[in-house]
Amino acid sequence: MSTAKKSSNPARPKHRGDSWADVAQGAEPNHYYSNGQRISIRRDDDQVAVLLSHPSASGMRVRLEQHGLELRSGVFLVPASVLSDSERARLESDGALFPVFEAEGGRLILMPEVRVQGRDHAQVREIRTHLTDEDLADDIEESGNLVQFRPRSGKAIDALRLANAIQERIGPDMSQARFLRVVPRS
Repeated sequence: MSTAKKSSNPARPKHRGDSWADVAQGAEPNHYYSNGQRISIRRDDDQVAVLLSHPSASGMRVRLEQHGLELRSGVFLVPASVLSDSERARLESDGALFPVFEAEGGRLILMPEVRVQGRDHAQVREIRTHLTDEDLADDIEESGNLVQFRPRSGKAIDALRLANAIQERIGPDMSQARFLRVVPRS
């Protein structure tokens, strides 16, 4: 008779291998987790969000302000067509371009930040060990059982990949990338 404990987290599938190096190499996620529940999202290729205060966006400021909607903290939602392919590539590589997703009747702007609420301090240590040993995170802040960090790549999509991987592999109380939610006005 086996004495192994069964995972109480239904969202936590079996994972082959222990390496986290493959997390950023996977396909673009089509979901995130909220309260342990998997929520489907769909990429909105017609919209992007740009951090206007970033030096890479300085030459585009007037154009983006004319065509965009300021959300908060200098982040503007703009039609993707306003940017050339080279501008999008530069902004993305510099961490100033954020993908837009659709879910639950609104738009979600994915930010390059992750928040994880561990069940206990031992789980927080496990999460932090994976992040530092695999060199996956920067700006790691810890307060009690809460860990916040930015992906080493600076890319928002990697924040979503890491948040999902932590939820699926470790099963904390919460693991989410930060989103700015834009809901249509009625």
